[in-house]
Amino acid sequence: YTGARNDERFPAAQTCYGNLELPNYSNIDVLRARLVHAITCCETFGVA
Repeated sequence: YTGARNDERFPAAQTCYGNLELPNYSNIDVLRARLVHAITCCETFGVA
């Protein structure tokens, strides 16, 4: 998804469809940091 302040957003997953939505990050390092944080620190899910 696109928009302002994408570097502060986390990836979103649609587990029913196997989709991973990634914001348009400014660089690969931000992508890596947000993805690793989401995988290691987020054990639950919610409805957006």
